[in-house]
Amino acid sequence: MGGLFDRYQRGPAYDEMFGADGLPHPHMRALHNALQTLTGDDLARRAEARDRSFRDQGIVFSHAGEEWIFPLDLIPRLIPAAEWELVEAGVAQRVRALEVFLADVYGPAEVVRDGVVPRSLLTTSAGLCRPAHGIQPPNGVRVHLAGIDIVRDQAGLLQVLEDNLQVPSGMSYVVENRRTMARVFPGLFLGATGGIALSHAAAIAVFRIAKLMSPAFTGLPRFLTPKAGARTGFATVQKTASALEAEIRHLAFPLGALTAPVADGVEDYAPMTPRVVEKTHDIVRRLARLAAIELVVAAQAIELRGGLKLGRGTRNAFAFVRKHVAKLDEDRATGPDFERLAAAILAGEPVA
Repeated sequence: MGGLFDRYQRGPAYDEMFGADGLPHPHMRALHNALQTLTGDDLARRAEARDRSFRDQGIVFSHAGEEWIFPLDLIPRLIPAAEWELVEAGVAQRVRALEVFLADVYGPAEVVRDGVVPRSLLTTSAGLCRPAHGIQPPNGVRVHLAGIDIVRDQAGLLQVLEDNLQVPSGMSYVVENRRTMARVFPGLFLGATGGIALSHAAAIAVFRIAKLMSPAFTGLPRFLTPKAGARTGFATVQKTASALEAEIRHLAFPLGALTAPVADGVEDYAPMTPRVVEKTHDIVRRLARLAAIELVVAAQAIELRGGLKLGRGTRNAFAFVRKHVAKLDEDRATGPDFERLAAAILAGEPVA
């Protein structure tokens, strides 16, 4: 029985699966091997299951007066971690630039005065909201959700196709695509979805930790040190938290749990499941350390703020932290504090 790609022919466009030598790209090898266990009929049945799921849930879009099932390629497009980090940084930079542009358009309009953008181009734009001129939104945020469309050119380089700053109508498609793929290829996404979710939780935790140490945000001493002078408080902890988040993001890169044929596909199969479980365990251990850091930093902020009336959950969480870690009055090595608290979290001790 032939594999799924036995009769596959590369076209002139950049091929997401195969390189110029006809071999799978390094980051696609595990997925390629997993998909090789399928036949064309297997893929067709899964495509029918995808379409049936979308049709039953009403996941469609309108075009030319007709309703169409939302198109979803069953072959996932994997992006290497290093390339994704570049995309992530570029998209964030792009959105910041768009924020600055909008702030200028609805404010001093220096972009017009300097001749960068013709005034007529702005004033005749259907997207210009004249009543919004002069309004300063909270925290200066106008772009709450951005949809940056990217495509690969023939050389394989990612290029921005367009920026969508209006309220995107396709966000629900992203969620449903992931859910449907998890149903159609349950083994392929084993552990991957959880890892990605945990990586998002880690990124948010690092953001909160940095905010708690910012006097501009909290009104508390920098790095939450109760005494001035040469003391550093929790300054170095930010680097530890950032390093943990980067490790979690790296570990969260999807690894298919489907089996890869070995021994020329005759009898043996090498399942990826043990490695998926192993790396998920690695993520959880690092996330526990990150949670310990955030809890300790938050408890210190509560102490410095003083006079707060805590709710039951927050009060219990504060007591949990103080059971294992004392308040930071003088600089000390905080690593053992975090390890001790992380061990309590992993042991299942109730936090709140």
